Amino acid sequence: MLKDIMYILNYFAISWIFIAFFWILVSLVFRVKNNKSNFKVSIFITIISFSIFAFNYEPTLYTDLYRHYEILNLMRSYGTSFYYSNEIITSFLFSMVARTNYNELLPFLITIIRYSLFFFLLYKYIKTYKIESYYTKLFIFFYFAFFPLIESISGIRYYFAITVLAYALLNEFFFKKKLINKMLLFVPILIHTSSSMFLAIGFLNIRKFRYLVRFLLLSWTFFYLELAKILQNIGFGFTNTTANLLISYIEEDRTISLRLTIARLAILLLILIMFWMLKRRDQKNYMKNIKYYNYMELLLYFTIGSIFQSVFFQRNIFFIALMCMPLFFNTFHSKFISQKIKIIHIIFILILSIGMYLNQIYGLIFGYF
Repeated sequence: MLKDIMYILNYFAISWIFIAFFWILVSLVFRVKNNKSNFKVSIFITIISFSIFAFNYEPTLYTDLYRHYEILNLMRSYGTSFYYSNEIITSFLFSMVARTNYNELLPFLITIIRYSLFFFLLYKYIKTYKIESYYTKLFIFFYFAFFPLIESISGIRYYFAITVLAYALLNEFFFKKKLINKMLLFVPILIHTSSSMFLAIGFLNIRKFRYLVRFLLLSWTFFYLELAKILQNIGFGFTNTTANLLISYIEEDRTISLRLTIARLAILLLILIMFWMLKRRDQKNYMKNIKYYNYMELLLYFTIGSIFQSVFFQRNIFFIALMCMPLFFNTFHSKFISQKIKIIHIIFILILSIGMYLNQIYGLIFGYF
């Protein structure tokens, strides 16, 4: 009964998703102004549409979600538990879904939580810092191009974890520093252990060793086995899991298309340009948000260091798409960056994003997700 209802609703969900993103593109190209009062309603409908689409999404054989469905079936039949016992939140969600007859509730629930966090953070930021609607739409269009909905559904645990981590970090950097924010920083480890690598970057901003740290982040893939051994020798459950994931991600034999890699390299280059422009030309903004920019610099070095490891590089770009929100808005709001450069950035972002959307549609049609 539930599947039948969701199947029917999926037609409305897909229609809304296509219309919404097409309208964003039209409004960006022709600078159409939107009614601000409709923004919250649009966000709500979008989150529900994404969740319904996630419920109806049928994973292909080699996706993480396909394996998660198999695990849920085993848990339901034999009473087994989720295989990473230290990922308490993931284990809880799996055990709850396994009590029902619908595996599809797993992506449905996580999609609601993920995009509620993302849009709440976005709304909070644009309201606090009075971001123009044009740049808000540009960021949304860019974000979903480089952090695809379909990809995030099929690899659901990792993307859930890094969304929670980005939410916690950006709240820590830009809003009131509350104890709950600091506690939230460690929640992603209980969802997907590999998120601990992004959390660890925040502890590497040691002024005395800054050049050494930057060198290590640029070259870390050359000594990843030694790093994995250190993590294993620590002896905790999550450090052992992190070490195993580190090795498996680097040694994973997965073919990622050249055009996707080039597009991600291009957007990484653009974000690097934005970063260095703000650092050099807008010192007031840079110093005001120095903790955020220090973290972003280390994250960018870490990502550059992973360029030749396709799986890691892809995952890093997804996290950067989340974390670059303030950098993105600050670039377009800076008085020290010329309008001509901003227009070039906008054109570049639109062209790359449209290409990524077309690739997503192609992948959906031919079952690459």
